[in-house]
Formats: sequence, structure tokens, C-alpha cells
Amino acid sequence: MSKNTAWPDTELQRLIFLAMTPGRNARDDAELSTGCSRLSPSGWDRLWQLSENQGVTSLIHANLGSAGSQLPDLARQVLLGLVLRQRHASRIQQAAFAEVLKALNAARVPALVLKGGALCHLIYESPALRPMSDLDLLIPPGQIGRAQELLFDLGFNGAGDIKRRQARADSMHLEPLTCTREGMRLAVELHHRLSREQIPGHIGLSEPESDSMEFRFGADGPIAEALRPEKMLWHLCHHLVDHCIFSVRLLWMWDVRAYAVRYEDSIDWSALAREIPLAASTLSLLDQVWPLPPGLRSSLGLKAPPGSLTPSPDLRQWPTPWTKAMREKGALAFAGQLFFPSAWWLRLYHGLGARSAVWPYRFWLHPVHMVRRVWYWRSHTEED
Repeated sequence: MSKNTAWPDTELQRLIFLAMTPGRNARDDAELSTGCSRLSPSGWDRLWQLSENQGVTSLIHANLGSAGSQLPDLARQVLLGLVLRQRHASRIQQAAFAEVLKALNAARVPALVLKGGALCHLIYESPALRPMSDLDLLIPPGQIGRAQELLFDLGFNGAGDIKRRQARADSMHLEPLTCTREGMRLAVELHHRLSREQIPGHIGLSEPESDSMEFRFGADGPIAEALRPEKMLWHLCHHLVDHCIFSVRLLWMWDVRAYAVRYEDSIDWSALAREIPLAASTLSLLDQVWPLPPGLRSSLGLKAPPGSLTPSPDLRQWPTPWTKAMREKGALAFAGQLFFPSAWWLRLYHGLGARSAVWPYRFWLHPVHMVRRVWYWRSHTEED
């Protein structure tokens, strides 16, 4: 399935938000149960397609709770089938990626596990709850060639001009190296930097130093390294914001929220607000979708939580895949959506948080920013 299926009506969005949320209050749980009982067969089809495209089907299964009893038999069977398929895929991925990390460790090639590869072990009860399309590894630039050779020895394939990719200002990683195990395509991306350098129209942030922490890649897996909490949270927020206008996923939003909750006691939140304002601003907006725990809300200086889960944001408003929106809405409607998104998306994309004034971005800074970014994207696409 494509990751870029358009979001449906807000009622179905709300069911997704509610179903993903652990520890719902009684009112939200009752609303979810009622919504499940009213959903038509076609509505269930749309819900499962949406949850698969957004990578949250297994999370929904894990957090449905008593609302699961409201699922029709067919919907329950489809959900279980999707969950079992994800567990099977996760088993194959984890075994293959553990081999990769063992080979890198044996050859003394430093590697930081980024994004889903680390998160599935650090913040999720089971790796199967966190789907991955590939394994992202940050390798020192001087050793990335050696890392590539080790993956070739393990049966991965792929080629690319390492020096050319590293020289490009908009390049963060080599072309994916791929292999097939048990009929499943696996991919590894070797990153040579955490973020893009400053480019026209791109949100620039100071790159954090790559200090790390150790974790075990599976119960019997190798020791691996990931960014320490403040840096990981910065990277997750940066990745989410950087992909806003192309292919943002609900799973990435949940990653940020879940990581902040998991490492709440390990992070100096006052220092984070000063040094990494993007993280604090992103969390203040995600709090409007899934209210944060009281202690974390207090640390971030947020107001009292709402009485129940809020239905914001309306994910239909922005972003939308470019070609799909151009085809379905026409150039004029698409331009309006791209240059004048909802306030929530505008705040997320520009790191404004829930309380900053949005009007300078609404009427001037965002339209100018998007003109520059579209020009940059088109010119580099033509070069490639």
C-alpha cells in the first residue's frame, strides 16, 4: 500500500486517534466504543487501509481495550490478519538487521541506529508494534565505504557514488542497500549526516553532536548504540517536520510523543526548551492530539489538559502528495492547500508551537518559504 493515501473525514480520523491512545478516560473509551459500533463495512475497510498506510495498525490492536468487543467479526479477523503479517515481517527484519549490527561490531565500524530501528526496542513493548521500511544507520563518513562492503558480504546489493552523495548538500545517506530474505525485501540506509545542511527554503537547525547510549537489539541480539534522549528527540522532531509537505505519517507523530513520555525523567526540559526549541514546540502541538502526562505538560509549561482527546488536527488540510493533489484537486486548489495550510500544520512545520503568533507566517513568511522550496526541489529534480 502507498503511504500517501488521502485522509478521510474527521470522524474516522478521530477513531484512529482514540484507538491508538493507551489509558483512555471513560468518556473517550465510550466514544470509541460507540464509533466502532456505528462504523459500516466500507468504513472498516477505509479505517484498516488508513491504519496500514500510517503504520499504526499494531498500535491500534494493542490499545483497543474494551472497544475491541464492538468490532464486527470480519473487522476483527482483518485486524488480526494484518497484525500477524506485521509480526512475521518484524521477525524477518529483526534477524537480518541483527546480523548487520553484529558484522559492524566485529569489524569495529561505529554505527548509530536511528529512528525506527532504535525506537522499536527503546519505547515499544515489542518490535512488531513499530513497522519499519528500512534500517537507518549513522556511520562516520570515513568508514561508510567499509560499512558498505560489509553489507555486500552479507548479501545486500546496491551501488552508488559515495563521494558524490556525501558532497550533495541535500544528501543525508547513500542509496539503500537491499536484499531478500524469506521472500521479503529488506533495506539498509547508511547515513553520513543526521540532517541536511542549510538549503534554500529548508528549516535549518544546528546539528547536535553524536553522543550516544547503548541498548540491546533484541533479547538475544547484539549491543547497539542510539542517540541519547535529547538528541534522539531532536532528530525525531526534525525528521517529522522535514517530511511535512511530502509524506508525513501518523506513526512518526506517535514516535515523538511516545519517546518524550518514555524518557520524561531523563531529559532536562528547561534546557531542551532553550537549546532545542523545535522539540518543545512539536510536543505542544502533539498535546492537542494526544494529551501528554501531567508531569510532562508541567515541564513544558503547557496549560491544563482538555477533558477528552481533541480531534485536531484535520489531517486532510495539509500535507498532501503533490501529484495526487494536482490530479484530484487541480493546480489552483492544490496551490491554496500548499501555500495556505491550516494553522496547526503551519505551526508544526515552522516550529512555532501552540502559542506563538501565526499571522506573519500565514500571510508572508510561509508563502515565500514555499516558493523557494518548490524552486529548489524542481531544479534539483531536473538535475537528477
